[in-house]
Amino acid sequence: MDEQAGDHPTAPLRTSGPTTDAYDDTVGFEIADLSHATRLARRLQLRAWRVTVHDRDDVHVVTVELRPRPIDLAVLLRVVEHWIEEQSLCAIRFELDGRSYLLEAGEADWDQVDQRRSA
Repeated sequence: MDEQAGDHPTAPLRTSGPTTDAYDDTVGFEIADLSHATRLARRLQLRAWRVTVHDRDDVHVVTVELRPRPIDLAVLLRVVEHWIEEQSLCAIRFELDGRSYLLEAGEADWDQVDQRRSA
C-alpha cells in the first residue's frame, strides 16, 4: 500500500474559528463613576445592545450582551473607544471570556478628575 497523504484519515479542519460554547457572550466594562456608567449604558442601548449596570466592589460594571453577528465585538469596542475619548477617560478596563483588558483612547482630562475629587 502506497502511503500518501490522501490514504490516511485526518481530523477535520476547523475553518470557522472556535465554537461559541467556549466563550462568553457578554462584555463587562468597569467604570468608576456611576454617572459615566449610566451614560455609557444609554449610548450602547441606543445602538440596540442589551445592557445592564451593576456594582462590583468599588466599580460600576456596564455589562453588554453581544449579538450573534461576527463583527459585533469589534463594533462594540469601537463605539466604547469613541465614548472613552469623548469623556476624556483615557482608558477603562473590560472583561471578556474571563480575561481583563484595557481599552485606551484619547487623553485624560486631569482637570475633571481634580474637580470630582474635590466635590
